[in-house]
Amino acid sequence: MKLQDGTPQAMALLKRFQDSGNLIDAYSGKWKPANPLTLQFTEENFVELDKQFGDQYRNHLLILCLAGATYSDKQELCAVYPPLTKVFEWHNEPKFLILNLATQQILCVGLGRKYRLFMIDAVTEESVGIRGIRDTDNLSYSDNFLKLDHCNVVRGFLKWLSRLGDAVDENEHHPNQRAINSMMGWIKVYFPDCKEISLYPNDPY
Repeated sequence: MKLQDGTPQAMALLKRFQDSGNLIDAYSGKWKPANPLTLQFTEENFVELDKQFGDQYRNHLLILCLAGATYSDKQELCAVYPPLTKVFEWHNEPKFLILNLATQQILCVGLGRKYRLFMIDAVTEESVGIRGIRDTDNLSYSDNFLKLDHCNVVRGFLKWLSRLGDAVDENEHHPNQRAINSMMGWIKVYFPDCKEISLYPNDPY
């Protein structure tokens, strides 16, 4: 399943998010990280990846930023993918959706209780673990989910989001704005317009 295989309604919605800078099609060959030194995504890189792994990874991975999304945006998302309806009823809503078009799965991520990173499948609502970020008993899910992510886009993004949560939680007791700014700098490699406060959970405690 590729991005272009969606319904006209879904495609129009995704294009609007993409045009606004809130959707990354990581392996499209068109997305350019805000800091090109951190992630190499030139056509030459893709040619090398094609030689090593084949081209199945191309266009398979989308990351959608929901921080600052309007009620209307969420309603439109639910209309094209109904399982998201219950996602937006969670106590702390996800701030990002990671869509794997190859496995046809959506991973919901955000900061929850005590600003800890959560990773939950949109359909099963099961908690997911990723080695080196937050391990759980459900690592086989993430192994399959990340199988085509040869440049570790997801793992890198979640690492910085998790560290942001740690820095914010620490900040509640010992001000450490420098660490928070550093983590936000890495997140802005993916989403330059993302605001720190928009990533905070509704009820962290």
